[in-house]
This record gives sequence, structure tokens and C-alpha cells, in this order.
Amino acid sequence: RRPLAAALVAAVVVAACAESGGPEPDLLAAVNVPRFEDSIPVGGTVPLLADARLRSGAPAEGAIVSWSALDPQFATLTGGMLLGVDSGDARVVVTATHGERTLVDTAVARVRHVLPRIASIAVTGLRDTLGVGDTLT
Repeated sequence: RRPLAAALVAAVVVAACAESGGPEPDLLAAVNVPRFEDSIPVGGTVPLLADARLRSGAPAEGAIVSWSALDPQFATLTGGMLLGVDSGDARVVVTATHGERTLVDTAVARVRHVLPRIASIAVTGLRDTLGVGDTLT
């Protein structure tokens, strides 16, 4: 009886594999762009990073990753970096291809003008000394 049951189970498994073409391949399941947490200063750069994962959760080794900047008036791509061009919200798109599957993700990078910090101001040509809060008439 046991050999018959084992043979029956084996036949069902073989038939199921034959119908589905065998075990499913570990396909590309996700591509994610980490969100830009801070503003990018005009003239500043941040690295472009993407996380492509297979269905198993493993990194998609060998995935082909490409980037697009949808708002070049605010940010452009240069050497694997996003470069802030002018104040505004720059949409960035990553496309990952692994095998025959392609996935896309987007993120928004906020680009802002950053004013320089003033450490001190020197005024020359005054004959009087002023204290904090004093006025000159």
C-alpha cells in the first residue's frame, strides 16, 4: 500500500510540474528608490540609489538600472548623481530590468536655494561706537 501511495504522490507532483513548466523562476518583484529625506541645495548633489529585489527577496544581481529626471529645470542626472539646478520639486524615475521583466518606481526630490550663513558684518567709516540696540542719528 505504501509504495502505491508514494507512486501516486510522485505522479501528481510530476504532472503538476509538467503542466506548469517546472518551478517558477525567481522573477524581479520590486524596484524601490529610497525617498529623498532632505532638500537638495541648488548646485548640490545626492547619489542615485535603487533597490531591485527578486520574488525570493534576494537582490536582483545583474539587473539593468536606468534613471530619468522628469523635471530638468529643477534637477538633472550626472555621473550617478542627482544635481540640483533650481528651486522646485524634481521627479525622478528608476527603471530596472532583470530577465524579461521591467519595473519602474518614482520619487520626488525637493531642490531649494540655500542662503549662506553670515558670521559677521564689518561696517567701516563710522566715527562713533554703537552698542547692541543703539542707534545712530
